[in-house]
Formats: sequence, C-alpha cells, structure tokens
Amino acid sequence: MKHLVTSGCSFSDIINLDGKIWPTFVANSLGYSLHSEGKTSMGNYYIATTIIQKVSELLKNNIPPEQILVGVEWSGVNREDYIYNSEWKNVSFPVYLDFYGFMKKYFNSLFNKNKILNAITDTHERIFFEKYWDPENSLVKSLQNILLVQYFLEKHNIKYFMFYMSDWATGHTSKDSTRVKNLNALVNQDMWLPCEGMFEWCFKDKEKIPLMDYHPSSEQHLEFTEQIILPWLKDNDSF
Repeated sequence: MKHLVTSGCSFSDIINLDGKIWPTFVANSLGYSLHSEGKTSMGNYYIATTIIQKVSELLKNNIPPEQILVGVEWSGVNREDYIYNSEWKNVSFPVYLDFYGFMKKYFNSLFNKNKILNAITDTHERIFFEKYWDPENSLVKSLQNILLVQYFLEKHNIKYFMFYMSDWATGHTSKDSTRVKNLNALVNQDMWLPCEGMFEWCFKDKEKIPLMDYHPSSEQHLEFTEQIILPWLKDNDSF
C-alpha cells in the first residue's frame, strides 16, 4: 500500500465538504492510503511541521520513501501559528480583498491596516498585528517553511507536489525584498503545480465566486484534481 500525505488550510481539511476535496480525490484515484493533516485557518508553520512529522512517522514505521507521495497546499502569510502547552494555536486577522480581481491587490491599495485593526476584537490578535506583524517578515518565514519541507523531502527522495491556496498568499509588496528574492530563488519550481493558486484556478470564471464563502465546491475540487493534479503527477512520473 502506498501513502499520500497532505496538509494545508481549509482547502485541504477533509472535515469540510464531507471529505469530498482534493486529498480524498487524489488518494482514491491512485489507490493510496490517505494521511490528511489539513486544518482550517492554519498557516505555513503548522503545514510544514505536520508534513515533516507525518512523513517521519511513516519512515520510522519502515515505509519505503518510494511508497510515499506528499501534496502540500500552502496557506496565507496573514496566519501565524505557534505551539502552546502542546496544542496548536493560531493568530490571524481579517482581510479585505477584491475577490473579483483575484485578490492580487492584497498588500497593495486594498490592504488597509487601520481598517483591519478596527475589525479585530480579539486582544491577543490585535496586539500581534499592531506590534509584531510585518508582510515581509511573514513572507520570509513562509518561504523558509516551504524550503524546509522541500529540503526534507528531497533529502529522503520522496516525491511531492506543492501549490498555493491563492496567489495573494505570496505577499505582493514584499516580492522586491532582497531577502524574499534570495529565498524564492531556492524554491524548486519544478515541483509546483501549473497554476497561480487553487483559488484562481477554481474561480477563473469570476461568476462562480461565492460571495459569502470564497472556498471551492466539491465539484471544483474534483475538477482541480482531474485537470491539474493528476495530469501533473502523470507527466512527472510521481505515481
């Protein structure tokens, strides 16, 4: 039996949509045992940690690397994860986006710090966002998590694929940062799916964007699996 290990945010949480989302569709299509670590609202530190922990567990149980496939959906840089008293915690803040512009102006004209601060009611989150959060720092940390997983999987010769929840997750105004450019240059782009982000691909028809949810439907998860993930896996001899 081969194994599929996945993690991500709500786009990868099998609790959602009765499990009818891309990790389940990929595992069923390939006949793999699914190990899903995706969790709603979580950020990239959580995603990196759960991928490494689950893969390490499989390796310690004598599962050969060639019998493991990893799929990673990276989340947004507005989410900060941490472990406290052995439990995962999360600090995030509301975002104000032009979804019909595919969220590309997230850190540009539509990013309004005062508007966000006024919307935050949780004291902890407000202090964090007001005093400590910075878009460049968050993107640097996200890229470090991506590279950590990349290097870990490549060290163990484990096949994998990656993609962003959405292109806005990359933090647009920070892309000119030397720190960001240096880290981006190290990312193995050959292992990324051919799309800006899952959101952009699923809602390329703007009329299908749900105004109150902004999450793909089960039908869109299936289309994404059949038209993006599985063809990429086949082209790259990954199963």
